[in-house]
Amino acid sequence: RAVAERALPNGLISTRALVDALVKYCAEDGGLTFARAKTLVDQLKADENGNIDYLDKVNALMPIG
Repeated sequence: RAVAERALPNGLISTRALVDALVKYCAEDGGLTFARAKTLVDQLKADENGNIDYLDKVNALMPIG
């Protein structure tokens, strides 16, 4: 939860916070521009409030067992 807003329920992050985190933490090898990070985040399905269920995304990508 280091990058997620504490006001949101556990497992949710706003699209803006995710873009900001990507830009901040992907600084190596030339970094990630705000525009590129926004393009990547826009590909994720956000809810009606503009939040992304990142736990759902992580669980979908993690193999079981």
